[in-house]
Amino acid sequence: MKKFTYEDVVLSLKEIVNGDEDYVYEQTPPFEWNGEPQCAYFDYKGQPSCLVGHFFAKEGLLTADSPLRRTLEGDNATQAISVMTDRGIAEFTEEATELLWYAQMHQDEGKPWGYALEGAILAGNHD
Repeated sequence: MKKFTYEDVVLSLKEIVNGDEDYVYEQTPPFEWNGEPQCAYFDYKGQPSCLVGHFFAKEGLLTADSPLRRTLEGDNATQAISVMTDRGIAEFTEEATELLWYAQMHQDEGKPWGYALEGAILAGNHD
């Protein structure tokens, strides 16, 4: 089982955000023809979509074709991490979980990825 500390998550997110600090995540097109756009870890093409989805993909925790993906889509980062922990996929410190949740929250409010990461770090006041 992979174990992630706060520092591990910060480093990984900084690598993801590097060069894309001004990127503003947009909800993915709906999966159903009459559905609403939604936040998603992976888009309908199977590519990582949101910041946390990029983290999960980068760290090998989730793929677009994984059966677990359907279970986690629509869950916030804290819920997704709880499922991964229960299934023995990964373990996160409380601070690491909090960091991903704050980054997701800022991103979903329409903030650029650089701001989302810095805001998450400041919210946790760990760095």
